Amino acid sequence: MPEPTLVDELVRCAELFRLAREIEAALLMVDILDRAAPLLASAPPVVAEQWPLVLSAIFSHQQAQDWLAVADDLQYELVEIFRALS
Repeated sequence: MPEPTLVDELVRCAELFRLAREIEAALLMVDILDRAAPLLASAPPVVAEQWPLVLSAIFSHQQAQDWLAVADDLQYELVEIFRALS
């Protein structure tokens, strides 16, 4: 079976947030974001400038414990950034 991509893992992480498994999801999210940061360092400017905006939204929603908004940001906003890198 092939190794899951970052996009696959973002979708899985969003699913965990939607299932109210926020601790497991938060740990996975940190791992994904740590692995994603170096990829975005060499991203085109139009993609790289979206990264801090999406991260800010994710962390704001996380602080408010709005897990569905975190899931949406991961699955829709962040996935689009990674697809733009492909």
